[in-house]
Amino acid sequence: MIKRVLVSIFLCIIFSIQAIAVNYEPDEKINISVYERITPAVVSIEAQTEDGMSSGTGCIISKSGLILTGFHVIEGSKDIDVTTFGGHMYKAKIIAKFERDLALIKIEPKKPLVT
Repeated sequence: MIKRVLVSIFLCIIFSIQAIAVNYEPDEKINISVYERITPAVVSIEAQTEDGMSSGTGCIISKSGLILTGFHVIEGSKDIDVTTFGGHMYKAKIIAKFERDLALIKIEPKKPLVT
């Protein structure tokens, strides 16, 4: 009996959540769609610097491992670690630094990445 009650409560919660999700405004639906599409291409970056640790995010821009990030994240770094959405960790090297706080770093993935 308790099992049936718990299952019923769980199903009510699930259906309630789905009903709420349907009521998003059109602009909210666009934002959610963009977020869902880009999330697999976002990476976490940790850079060891002389002053300690710097962390930030980047975006995979090529399947071969080029990542666009902020220069301030990797500035003065000795060692750069990148963690992908799937949880894989890679060492990265700096490819280019650009004005306006942009940098390109590169990892060597074993298989093509999601961009």
